[in-house]
Amino acid sequence: MPRKRRQPKAHARVTAAAVEAYRRGDWHSLHMHLGLRPWHESPLGVDGPTPPSYCDAALWAESWRLRCELEAALAGDG
Repeated sequence: MPRKRRQPKAHARVTAAAVEAYRRGDWHSLHMHLGLRPWHESPLGVDGPTPPSYCDAALWAESWRLRCELEAALAGDG
């Protein structure tokens, strides 16, 4: 019997517009450009790889990864 193949989950992509929103500190625009849901931690709000006890560890890790990518993109712009 044929089965539908599962597609891998798409990860948020760091774009030039997302980097600009991050630089400005625009939470709403950053969430929009990264495609984050309202309940996701914002990369602007994470301050390290270890989440607080009240946060979802997977969402925190994803936001930390995005923050590192955004910081690297800003550093690359010089």
